[in-house]
Amino acid sequence: MKTTITSYKREWFSNIRGDVLSGIVVALALIPEAIGFSVIAGVDPKVGLFASFAIACVSAFAGGRPGMISAATAATAVLMVTLVKEHGLEYLFAATLLMGLFQIAAGFLKLGRVMRFVSRSVITGFVNALAILIFMAQLPELIGVPHLTYAMIAAGLGIIYLFPYVTKAVPSPLVAIAVLTAVDFWTGMDVRTVGDLGALPSSLPIFALPQVPLTFETLQIIFPYSVALAAVGLLESLLTAQIVDDMTDTTSNKSQECIGQGASNIASGLIGGMGGCAMIGQSVINVTSGGRGRLSTFVAGAFLLFLILVLDDLVRIIPMAALVAVMIMVSVGTFSWRSILDLRRNPPALLRRDAGNRRHHGRHPRSREGRPGRGASVGGVLRRKGRPPLPCPLDARRERKGAHLSCRRPDLLRLDRGFHRRVRLRRAVGKGRHRRRRGASVGHHRSRRTGQGGA
Repeated sequence: MKTTITSYKREWFSNIRGDVLSGIVVALALIPEAIGFSVIAGVDPKVGLFASFAIACVSAFAGGRPGMISAATAATAVLMVTLVKEHGLEYLFAATLLMGLFQIAAGFLKLGRVMRFVSRSVITGFVNALAILIFMAQLPELIGVPHLTYAMIAAGLGIIYLFPYVTKAVPSPLVAIAVLTAVDFWTGMDVRTVGDLGALPSSLPIFALPQVPLTFETLQIIFPYSVALAAVGLLESLLTAQIVDDMTDTTSNKSQECIGQGASNIASGLIGGMGGCAMIGQSVINVTSGGRGRLSTFVAGAFLLFLILVLDDLVRIIPMAALVAVMIMVSVGTFSWRSILDLRRNPPALLRRDAGNRRHHGRHPRSREGRPGRGASVGGVLRRKGRPPLPCPLDARRERKGAHLSCRRPDLLRLDRGFHRRVRLRRAVGKGRHRRRRGASVGHHRSRRTGQGGA
C-alpha cells in the first residue's frame, strides 16, 4: 500500500513545472481540434469542448498511462454522425454512457494484455498513418489563405525548433503561440483566428442524465454504436499508450487504462459531452513539451475549461497559424522516418516471397535447416543477382529487451552477444564436469591396480 501511494505521488508531483507548462500548451492546442471534431459529429462546439475537459481530467486520476492526453477525437466523432442525424443529441449521450460501461468491463476482463501481441510493424504503421492524417487536417488552413499566414507559420516553426537552443525552461510551442498572438494583436493582420471557428460556451456544464426512454428499443438503437465506439476508442488508446511508453522508456497498465477510458466517457456523457479516447498528436505535444506525469493531463483539461469560460476573449484572437505550426511540428515528430529506410532494406516483393517460403516449408528461409533451392531460395536469388543479403527479421521479444539479431550469411543466424556468452558458459561448465568425471575414473583405476583408494 505504501509503495502504491509513493508511486502515485511520484506520478503527480515529480515534475510539477514541466507538467503545468506542457498542460497549458496542450490546452491551447485542444480548442481548435475539439471544435473541429464537434463539427464532424454534427453537434454544437461546446459538446466537444466539454467532452475534452471531462475526459482529460478524469483520465488523469483513473488512467493507467501518466502523461497521455485523452479528449474528443476524430476517430470517435466519425462514428457518431449517423446516430446524431437520425435520433438526436440525447441518444449520443446515452451511447457515450454505454460506451464507458463496455470499456470498464474490458478493463476488468484484462483485455489490455492483448497489446503484447501487437507487432512493432503494426504500431509503426499506426503512427505513420496518424502523422499523415494530422498533417492533412491542417491543409484547410494552408489553402486559399492570405500570404501572411504562410509567413506566420514559418515564423512559428522557426521559434519551435530554434528556441530550445536558447532555453528549455519554457516549452517552445507555448512561446510560439504567445509571440504570434501578440504580433497579430498589435499589428492587426487579417488572418484566421480561433474565434472564426465557432462560438465558445459561456457557462459551466450541467450534470444530467440523458433524456431518453429507458426501454429495450433505446438499447437496440445505441448498442451497436456503443460497441463500435468502445472498440475504436480502446484500440486507439492502447496503441497511443504503447507509443508513449516507447517515447518515455516507461511502462503502463493497459487494463487500468481501459477502466480509465470508460470512467472518462461516462463523465463526459453525464455533463453533455461526446465520447473520446487518447490523442496521439496531443500526447506527443505533451511529451515533447516536458510533460511526464498525471498532472499534465489534469492541467490540460482544467485549463481548457478556464480558457473557454474566463479567457474566452483572449482565446478568440489566437491566430490559427500558430496552432497549425504546432500541429505540423507534431506531424513531423510523430512520423517514423526510420521506417522508410527499413522499406529500402526490405523490399516488399522479397518480403512477400520470404513469407511464402516460411508458410510453405515451415522454416525460416535462412535457417540452417533450409534446403538449397527451397528454404534458402531468397538467399540464392540475392547471391545470383549480386545484391547484399537482407537483414534477418527482428524478433519482437528480443527487440524489447535490447537484443540484436544480424546475419553474417543469408543462411545462418548470428545471435546476440548475450546468447554467445551463455553458450560459452554452458560449454565451460560441461568441460569442468567432464574433467571431474575423468579424474574420478583415473583415480578409480589406480585404486584397483594398487589396492588403495583414489584421491
